[in-house]
Amino acid sequence: MNRGLRNNLLLPLIVYLVAALFVTYPLVTQLGTHIAGAGYTDSFEYARLGWWGKYAVTHGLNPFYQSLFGYPDGFFSAVQWAQPLIYLPISLLGVIFNPVAAFNLWFLIQIILGGLTAYWLCLEVAGEDQRLPALLGGLIFMIFPAVQGHMTAGHVNPLSNYALPIVALCLYRIINGRGSIRTALIGALALLIMALGNFTFPVFSLLPLLLFGGLYLLLFRRDLLSWKMLRQTALMLLGGAILCIPFYIPLAADILAANRPAYLQEAGWVQYSADLLAFVAPSPFTAWTSSIAPEFSRSVLGTNSVEGTAYLGIAATVLALIAVIKRREARLWLVITLGCMLFSLGPILKVDDSPVVYTLGSQQTAYYQSQIVLPYALFQNLPFISVTRTPGRFNITTGLTLGVLAAMGLSELLRRLNRHTVSAAITAAITLFVVLEYQLFFPFPTTDATIPDYFYQLAQRDIQGAVFDIPYDDLLAQKQALWQQTAHQQPLIAGYISRRTPVDPAKLALLSNALVAPDNMLNVAAVMTADDVRSMLTANGIRVVVYHRELLGQNWAVINAWAQQLFGDPAYSDDRLAVYELTAQAKPASTVILSLSGSFDSISNLDGNSVTWLRQQADVYLYAPASSDYHLRFEALPALTSRRLQLLIDGQPQQAWQVDPPGKQIDAWMNLEAGFHTLQLLAPDDCTYIPIAPQCTLSGATYDPASCQPTRPDHCVSVGITQLHGESTAPELVFHELPVQLSEGVSLLGYRMPDQMSAGDTLIVVTEWAAAEKLADDYHLFVHIVDSSGQPVAQYDAVPGDQTYPTTSWQVPQRWAQVSAIPIPSDLPSGLYRVFVGWYRYPDLTRLQVQGEVQGDREGAENGLVFTASLTIH
Repeated sequence: MNRGLRNNLLLPLIVYLVAALFVTYPLVTQLGTHIAGAGYTDSFEYARLGWWGKYAVTHGLNPFYQSLFGYPDGFFSAVQWAQPLIYLPISLLGVIFNPVAAFNLWFLIQIILGGLTAYWLCLEVAGEDQRLPALLGGLIFMIFPAVQGHMTAGHVNPLSNYALPIVALCLYRIINGRGSIRTALIGALALLIMALGNFTFPVFSLLPLLLFGGLYLLLFRRDLLSWKMLRQTALMLLGGAILCIPFYIPLAADILAANRPAYLQEAGWVQYSADLLAFVAPSPFTAWTSSIAPEFSRSVLGTNSVEGTAYLGIAATVLALIAVIKRREARLWLVITLGCMLFSLGPILKVDDSPVVYTLGSQQTAYYQSQIVLPYALFQNLPFISVTRTPGRFNITTGLTLGVLAAMGLSELLRRLNRHTVSAAITAAITLFVVLEYQLFFPFPTTDATIPDYFYQLAQRDIQGAVFDIPYDDLLAQKQALWQQTAHQQPLIAGYISRRTPVDPAKLALLSNALVAPDNMLNVAAVMTADDVRSMLTANGIRVVVYHRELLGQNWAVINAWAQQLFGDPAYSDDRLAVYELTAQAKPASTVILSLSGSFDSISNLDGNSVTWLRQQADVYLYAPASSDYHLRFEALPALTSRRLQLLIDGQPQQAWQVDPPGKQIDAWMNLEAGFHTLQLLAPDDCTYIPIAPQCTLSGATYDPASCQPTRPDHCVSVGITQLHGESTAPELVFHELPVQLSEGVSLLGYRMPDQMSAGDTLIVVTEWAAAEKLADDYHLFVHIVDSSGQPVAQYDAVPGDQTYPTTSWQVPQRWAQVSAIPIPSDLPSGLYRVFVGWYRYPDLTRLQVQGEVQGDREGAENGLVFTASLTIH
């Protein structure tokens, strides 16, 4: 074998293979039975993606369209399209190996490739004859604690960093004048490989190389800057961007969308950042480091070992310092290292797993508390960067640059030795020390991947529906569901790719609540019946329900009793799972089903009623088995002061109110299409922090005074919601269609109004409107009740939403329902009256004009009046 090939490929491959097998032991002994990672972490998600790629191709399906998720529609995954290298290699290996072994092999291959490419980079920087130092540098990157953190979670995408050293190598050659067009093109290809393995690479890998490396050159090495260097760098970056475009167009569209998909809205910038102590926190999870690890290691790494592990190590740090002292070119890598470490701390400083808080002033002079804001806070809200939520991942690049520095430092030491044997012995000793010092867990965590035979048997049946796993919002349950799908091969109602899938949250919440907590559902009946639930399951194609009983906790006994009432005996059960199948014929559902969800501050008891206190919003989920005319009623209780409250139906504002103390009854009528809907109750003003239970702020309320002692200082409330009730609309207020077009793009859709009432009562008129154009002016709605001679006898005149939602705030398109309450004079003679509606511009009183043909009586149309109906008053 060629000696150069042996030294530059075979030798490092052998060294890194041995190191990888040790670091991940006992995985090598369990390749086909256990999967890498602790518990049901992301390993099962990516293993399932690899299985899906093979399954889709062999069954004539599009591997990029998840037709077995989000039943019945499925969905296209922009994240999957952008990152084919996280699963296509697993799919290819799956042709030969079972899904477990296919995943584990690709997992190990990625780790080894990272070491190999880092070895080539270290050779470039330390010197072509410095193979032993380069071996150490590659090893440091390969098993750096930040990398091992992701290994324990099965994070295949952050581990696809094997092209990062090639990117750094090409940039290094370019800035040192040894680059060429070929170098730039190789760098562009390396950028593509990085992009296809992890869509966050521009933030956590490329950004620090360019930002901190560029700052170093501008401040300290402007002599290296030249037009040739800039052209080659631009060619490399532009070439990489062009190659990535076909894969990133759908993802970019999601990122730039006004309403980003759920998978791009998850937070965690502080939770998933590194602690300042993490850099000096050796692992407390191995037999040889647990006794010497400081106490803070457990608090720093115990809850965030995946994203927050960042231990630099004694050996690597000492060697890096030697490099910085001895070699000028080491300072470039030092600046990048320190920059990555700084950014990995996230937007605010944490020490010992808690944000650092400082106080100005005193209780006597008034004081102010704040947190220490770090430079990353300036970047995190920038486009594209804002969708990444894990600053700790900058430390993967820290591991690379530290490895380069350590290789340079070791080369300085070994240059002083003339004997190769001694150099090899010293390198071996340091290498062994680094492996043991960096080990995060030993033994490495693996998880039994056995799937019960029931799920393999289920694959032989055509269930003509889907499987639903409970609890739907528990990621462990959903990842178990992904893995079980590789056996049963049936569609899932939900699914999970990298983050939440675009399945309607109302659908998931209502189905789940009906299967676990029917007594807590807010619906027209006192208790949801088993027939109601079976009907909803049948209508939505749910044939198999998998209860993950170990994740349902103490409520399992009650849930299981309800499940048996719904389905009968389980089709399969063990100490972790209970599987039920829907076999009974369900009666058609006739009632709309409600459930309350959302971001609450708290729930309290007031006058015997449960009150849900909003910080800012709450969601009411609805399921309508058929198109319904629906009436929602509740009491709104403002905390301390008057509040605005808005109702959004499926994301669009449609009604609003001013809620004054002590409270207000809210009535909302709506037309619902069949299916699931989200009604969002939104208090758009800021919540108020109070130190006592929220109900204690209400005047005239009945509560236990003992419950109103100061408790926690972080109650932040705006409005309380109580006595939430829904029902079919009463016959006298059913919706009547009346399409009438007005000027400025406004149109009447229809109205609700009784056809008779008594004098002295209050007339309720509900008009529904649509606006197709932006209204630049303030328009007021009016309702006129006129007698037979055309004289007004009563009227309503107001800005929409109790003066809180003027037409200048309307969206486009906008649908709006306005409830108008009109007192009828008690002395009004009995007879037939007419009701007209319309809009006028304030303050010049110019009315919107009626356009086109008007249904019914056209009287008043020339004056901007829309006749709705006649009203008999007794």
